[in-house]
Amino acid sequence: MSTWFNPELKMDKFNLNYSLKNIPVGSKQIYYTRLYDMASKFINRLRWKAYHFRENNEFEDDSNPEEEDHLYQYPVRFSAPPCDDLARFEDDLFDALKTIKFRRQSNAFQDRLKEDIKKITSSEKVFVPADKTGNMYTVSKNTYDSLVAKAVHKDYKKAPPSADEDINKRASGIINSYKSANKKLIPKYERKETFITIKDHKPDFPTTIKCRLINPAKTHIGKACKGILDRINGSIREKSKLQQWKNTTEVINWFEQIAGKENKCFIKYDIVDFYPSISPKSINAAIKFARGFVAISPKEEEILFHCCDTILFYKNEPWMKRGDDGMFDVPMGSLFGAELCELIGLLILSKIGKVFQSGMCGLYRDDGLAVTRKSKRCNLIKTENQIRSILKETGFRITIESGLAATDFLDVNLDLVHNTYSPYKKPNSRTKYVDTSSNHPPHVLKAIPKMVHGRLCRLSKDENAFDNNTSDHLNELRLSGHKVDDLGYKKPERSKRSRKRKVIYFHPPFCNSVRTNLSRVFRHLVKKHFNPAHRLFKILNKNTIKVSYSCLPNVKDIISAHNKKILRDADATPRTSGCNCRNKNECPLDGHCLADNIIYKAVVSTKKDGSDEDIENFSYIGSTSLTFKKRFYSHKSSFSKEDLAGSTELSKFIWSLKRKSKPFTLKWEIINKSRQSRKNINFCTLCNLERLAIAFAKKKNLLNRRNELIARCPHNRKLFF
Repeated sequence: MSTWFNPELKMDKFNLNYSLKNIPVGSKQIYYTRLYDMASKFINRLRWKAYHFRENNEFEDDSNPEEEDHLYQYPVRFSAPPCDDLARFEDDLFDALKTIKFRRQSNAFQDRLKEDIKKITSSEKVFVPADKTGNMYTVSKNTYDSLVAKAVHKDYKKAPPSADEDINKRASGIINSYKSANKKLIPKYERKETFITIKDHKPDFPTTIKCRLINPAKTHIGKACKGILDRINGSIREKSKLQQWKNTTEVINWFEQIAGKENKCFIKYDIVDFYPSISPKSINAAIKFARGFVAISPKEEEILFHCCDTILFYKNEPWMKRGDDGMFDVPMGSLFGAELCELIGLLILSKIGKVFQSGMCGLYRDDGLAVTRKSKRCNLIKTENQIRSILKETGFRITIESGLAATDFLDVNLDLVHNTYSPYKKPNSRTKYVDTSSNHPPHVLKAIPKMVHGRLCRLSKDENAFDNNTSDHLNELRLSGHKVDDLGYKKPERSKRSRKRKVIYFHPPFCNSVRTNLSRVFRHLVKKHFNPAHRLFKILNKNTIKVSYSCLPNVKDIISAHNKKILRDADATPRTSGCNCRNKNECPLDGHCLADNIIYKAVVSTKKDGSDEDIENFSYIGSTSLTFKKRFYSHKSSFSKEDLAGSTELSKFIWSLKRKSKPFTLKWEIINKSRQSRKNINFCTLCNLERLAIAFAKKKNLLNRRNELIARCPHNRKLFF
């Protein structure tokens, strides 16, 4: 599985010989937790659709929101109100989810996946991915810590302990300046540990090990900032006609339009450390340049600079970039980083473009390519120095190559001499495709050869370029079980634009071990409940409600989860599940009242109406991310104070018994536990386990309401404004 690689760093190359995007067959619990999470989100969207239709807001034009309201793209804070017209559909859907049947699913590839995952999760090594190839390397925890520490201390220094709180305060001020602030669910600054990738594509690898430091911590105001920058960049590109490329297809179109290729040569340049080199000065210059094409309000400028206040978390402590710019930093992976690079790239293009003929110079993020007439070496060096001088004035350094008859750019090889182009892949990399036995939806597996073939055709000038450069890709497809014998060169056709519909999708997870055809069951329910006689048929029908499968965690996700587990701070306070009650016999949870992240059940026993002997049991299911004892005290308070009687369905029932003077007993028990130690803004395991317990509980004498199956997560409220 692994091969010896670097003895000094004790680093091994980890070979799986298949794509990390392959998905193993998941357990029933993983499947059900994701299924009910998707079902609750789908029902919530359905209810909002019905609500707006009833309020006559359905056909308002929301495609062009007010320019000043940049919060329109954030989700609504509240759960959708219940709708009587959807009640039967919701009941039948949740009943159908409970009747799903499973089967044993096994094949040679899945058995291999299972065995490899078992070895990975039982290993004490950290699995580090490569930066721009599909390779992976294993190192010990101490070696990994030293590599991260070296990368962090190189460019960062410790920030004040309250740095993220200061950023959140400024963000709160920006958000509250909008009228819609109270309606939107906007996350606070997301605290995530930094990690590294290994640059194994560098020429001096593995003699010298270089790492890229990735900062996943980010401000979610960047989502609004991205929308602002998209508008600005689009206007500049349209009015200035600068050659800023968004993808390889645009590069190829530019190459095709070059006249007299035989008399020209390439000049290729790369901006060194583009993201880290961005400074407030360069952003101010870019904004000044942009205002010559489009209006930028002071509030938009404030949002842009606020999003550039970034801190990095290493060992759960905040760090800030070295220098005199405070917390200013533009990290890779931020929600707005690519768009900000494009804005600065347009400024650079406007200056470099003066060196070349119109339209003969372009830029994709930090990679640039230009075409000039062939000339003596001294003239090319003069052009190189001009470009270096322009970039230096803007605050950036570049590496540059000139006089190239052919070159690689992004994922394509361009050849001026032969007027051709062909697919390109980086050295030391191997393209791997998802296996046909992976736990992907069938339509995804079926589409892979077509998508790969279409991409290779788009990157090939003609049949000759296709045949000479695509054998590796087609062989990899064959090794993954795909049929590619009939895939020859085909001139790419322009894709037809499909009509956009306002469609609500249900995304149940796909798993080969599920025997029930959930897609067919769902379509049958839609047809049954939303017939032409239904009040909401105009907006809810088979054309506006559709099903599309989502996927379970793949091998890469499992490796990432393993790394987080290994790197978790060993000095962290261990979780306890004991008891600190003075009288152990009075512990409400039989000696486990300090347990946290649990799903619990309360059983209320009382006499049946009209009987003095028969006992009737009523159950209530709840969850808590705190210790059970704290949650127990909250319940206890709602049982004694009548103004808190409506806190939960349990307290409502207890007060109904008290008003009837009926005696009762109350017993508590743990029915499930969650390993969730860190909060996640997108997925709450605790909430989904609670939904699962409520859904599968016997409806008779269950105090929980169906509405609790789609309620917003109460455990992560501190993570949002």
